[in-house]
Amino acid sequence: SDGKTSSNGAKGKGGGSLYYMLPICCSAYATIARRRWDTIKLGDAAGGRRTASAFTVRDEFTSILDSVMRRAGRDNWRLIDIGIQCCVILGDGRRLQRLAMRAAPNLTRSIVSKETDKGSGGAGARPESLAMSRAMTSLMDAAEAPTIRVINLERRPDRMLDFMACAVGREQLMVVSGPCARLRRKALIAARHHSKTSFIGSPDGKNVDKGGREDDSDPDDGRHFAFDGRCGRDELEEQLQWRLEGKGTLQDFVRAKWRPSELKAFDRNARDGFELVPTSMTERACSLSHIARRAVCYP
Repeated sequence: SDGKTSSNGAKGKGGGSLYYMLPICCSAYATIARRRWDTIKLGDAAGGRRTASAFTVRDEFTSILDSVMRRAGRDNWRLIDIGIQCCVILGDGRRLQRLAMRAAPNLTRSIVSKETDKGSGGAGARPESLAMSRAMTSLMDAAEAPTIRVINLERRPDRMLDFMACAVGREQLMVVSGPCARLRRKALIAARHHSKTSFIGSPDGKNVDKGGREDDSDPDDGRHFAFDGRCGRDELEEQLQWRLEGKGTLQDFVRAKWRPSELKAFDRNARDGFELVPTSMTERACSLSHIARRAVCYP
């Protein structure tokens, strides 16, 4: 359609209804992707990890979802509702969180505004109210789904595919992957916020592009992976330095030595030795991954 985008998110003269097909396409895509992965595993007579095959299963839908999220304005309830539905279908907890952070404050303000209009005899716009009601219902339904946080290595996409097939396809959970480069997120947002070339500051302190839409994109999308310990100390230090922008060292987070007996309170099979033993690169990477995950959860 050549029509311009209206305030409710639909395009003029016939183009708006296409947005409503997005959740249907999303559901079909998710089903096809899961079946494709199942077919790859069944066709692999040798069995094993199937890690190499997993790299061929690419996510082609989230870029479309991101485009819709960028088009959705602060009170574009129809697109927000569609985005929430797609996030639930995909089990994408990270994008759902971003949509919720955008929608919840505006929902509250809009409800208060509608009640004020009713009290003063205002008629109000019924289509907008219905769209807002649907968005609120979708958001509340999505909130009922348990959200879990997952740590996965970049070199093991097969593990993530197997997990997502169970967590989303069968259990209908919301998944937030991590840890990630979001340890650098505050610095990136600050740099972007002070940039005068692409963004302007909105009154509430959020980033707004020159078209007036909020930019709530994650600058580290696609980098939500665990620290990989299959390397030397120097390489692990490089991973940490990149995520912290040079502010911190491995020794600041993980001890070089530890006592196995310290795990007795959590693991009955832990060794009884009280002597200090060197912490392996795998143990350090595992520790860093959990520390980074908690740093993101509890800043």
